[in-house]
Amino acid sequence: MESSIPANAESSPTADTCAKPNFENSTDAALRAAASEDTTSAEIGNRDNVYHAMEQDEIEFQGYSADRSFIQCLNAKLAEWRGGDMVGQQLPRFTSAPAFFEVEYPNDAEVTLPERDLAVRLVEAALDAQILHCIIHQPSFDISFNLIYSLEESEYSAKETRFLPLLYAIFAYGCLVIDPGSYGPGGIDKVSRGRISTCYTYLSATLSIALRMGLHRSLNPNQDLISQELSRRIFWTLRLLVNDIATSIGMPVLLSDDEIDQDFPKETNDIYIEKSRILPQPDGEICYISGANSYKRLQMLRDKVTNCVYSIRGQNHCLENSPFHVVSLASIHGIQKDLEKWVNDIPRGYRLGSFCAEGRLIR
Repeated sequence: MESSIPANAESSPTADTCAKPNFENSTDAALRAAASEDTTSAEIGNRDNVYHAMEQDEIEFQGYSADRSFIQCLNAKLAEWRGGDMVGQQLPRFTSAPAFFEVEYPNDAEVTLPERDLAVRLVEAALDAQILHCIIHQPSFDISFNLIYSLEESEYSAKETRFLPLLYAIFAYGCLVIDPGSYGPGGIDKVSRGRISTCYTYLSATLSIALRMGLHRSLNPNQDLISQELSRRIFWTLRLLVNDIATSIGMPVLLSDDEIDQDFPKETNDIYIEKSRILPQPDGEICYISGANSYKRLQMLRDKVTNCVYSIRGQNHCLENSPFHVVSLASIHGIQKDLEKWVNDIPRGYRLGSFCAEGRLIR
């Protein structure tokens, strides 16, 4: 990299300009011309609805059409939102490449938020839908949410600014689940399946970052109890999602159980978890973390089935002139016993037919 920087880069007043490569070409010129014309949302929508009708009224997304279809539905649901104009976000951005070693980027984008009532609906829908994949601490989130809506944009500190990406992500997820029928025949399942390979790439990169942060290890006793709990939730949720996607597309998992010593999240509702202490979970109250942990254990059994029954190594022991391979009966019995134990350990409130009307689900 040093050899690619001009020798007079530090002293030259035009060093930044020289360091920025020019990517101008015929394609960029054409895109600039298209962007300069009067382009309406309807015209954008006509170009972006690149899905093809299939049998039984299903649809298949190709390329980036799944992303853009989601943006269109997001725009329709947040039509009254000050930041609801998605046209500019669907067009490519024309920005020069940053100079070498540029580490600070000006944040001149306007912060736009939907109306508070709509925001509450989206947050509640998102949190209800992902109750088995919890990655937040509800009381801490509520504090930051109320603070964001009580302050002017000019009053945001670095803490509020760092909270915005999480808030936007929850808004987007809430839009997915609050009215799934608006995403066409088959709902959001078709959107997700249209980009499942890209999803695997993004989740794998995210899990890699989590590993570099050490979230798979229990080695940071200096964190407060809320931060420790969030580390556990984020890591186990990421690993679960990566393994889910990897299994569905036939890709290998990225992390083995032998490389993990991170504990499962504590089976205590958020209102009893404070920075300096964790209060005991009351008897008779349904704990949603218990259900999430039970779901994680089921997914680990799924991984065991994949490794034992559908292992690539097992295919080396195929029967002669047969596409089938041999799996020992002891392995099958072992998996069956593990499943029976999992069924017996399903926590209160999550066992089918055992729900008590007085039991309340509290975050």
